[in-house]
Amino acid sequence: MAGKDGIQKLDDNVITNVQSLETGPKSDSVETLINLIRMKRTNDLRVQKTDELKKLTTGQSEVSFANNLRRILTLGAKEDGSFVMTEELEKMLAKALNSEDDSLTDLLHGIGVRFEINFDQDNFDTLLAALEAEDNSAMKDQLAGFGFTRGVKPSDDQLKMLKDLINEEDNTDLRHLFKDSKLLQSKKNYTKAEKENMVESIRLFVDQKHSLNDMSIQTLIRLESEMDQTYQYLMSIIKSFSDTLRTVARNIKGG
Repeated sequence: MAGKDGIQKLDDNVITNVQSLETGPKSDSVETLINLIRMKRTNDLRVQKTDELKKLTTGQSEVSFANNLRRILTLGAKEDGSFVMTEELEKMLAKALNSEDDSLTDLLHGIGVRFEINFDQDNFDTLLAALEAEDNSAMKDQLAGFGFTRGVKPSDDQLKMLKDLINEEDNTDLRHLFKDSKLLQSKKNYTKAEKENMVESIRLFVDQKHSLNDMSIQTLIRLESEMDQTYQYLMSIIKSFSDTLRTVARNIKGG
């Protein structure tokens, strides 16, 4: 009898422990652990999704900006095919150059917009002072040979050389510096060839951006699907775990 009592007591303890796993804190702990795993596995996906959404939003804004620019260039051409800056385009480009987003300046340069120096002595002196304070600056070295002096207006030749330097393909940082210092403005007049090159560059840019935006959309769909699949997979684990506990409990009770 003592043996039977001991076995019965052991069975009762097993049933109690299984039930506690099924309904008590230990079961909750397992579900919490699985949810933590789910969060960890989907965190990278969420970060990728956020980055891809930002990229897509930026790309769509750039396409809209470029198409508007192409419209203005096409409709505003003179009889000889040349183009003189309209008030609408001047405001549009000025807004882009006054933006904190340097990518618009890069976009403009990439499609053929060329820049001129919007000279202001105070802003120019501030820029020179900032460069002089730099211990090691490639831009400081670039401008050192011009012989600029704070408080002294550069000569026309110096400003022309500076303009040519700013418009060189590789001088992105220098363009950003002059933009941020309010010393950059877009060129006013374009020949027929320059205008046609800009329109073609815009067309190619828009086509490329459409392709990249489509890729971003496909990536977002894939990431969303992966997040859903991960959630469903881990939820099925929780369900299987709960079903197993209930089955074990029933078998022990029935045994």
